[in-house]
Amino acid sequence: MPPTKKPPDPAAVAPRVTADAAAEAIKKRLPADGSGLGPVGEEVVAKLLDDSEQEEVEQRLFMRFTPGWRKTIRWFDDDRLTALQELVEDHRERKAIRKLWRRFYKVACLVVPVIFAWAQGFFDKALPLLREALKLLNVKGGGS
Repeated sequence: MPPTKKPPDPAAVAPRVTADAAAEAIKKRLPADGSGLGPVGEEVVAKLLDDSEQEEVEQRLFMRFTPGWRKTIRWFDDDRLTALQELVEDHRERKAIRKLWRRFYKVACLVVPVIFAWAQGFFDKALPLLREALKLLNVKGGGS
């Protein structure tokens, strides 16, 4: 009998889910303009309804770099960033060209043998006709 998969621990999942649900419930219940809550309440309601500031805070919390990375990021000035951008664009161009040539090569590997096979069949049919035409014109052509 295969082992059964354990469900996630509710204690680990519940706080975040509960907090999100509570925030949504509060947003729905509070008046949109914060009227009747006083100046502090109006400010709190405005912050709750303003998602852009929360997204910035979440972005800042999400982007945590080690000191080495921070030093590297500070090292880049405008000239270095421009040079890096040019290098990246050149690399992308070369990559696109390599991809295009790879496709051409694959197509050539498929098409060239087909063309040679077609030509072989065509000349097998056409050469006897050409020999007959040359005999009619009394021209000595290659052949027996």
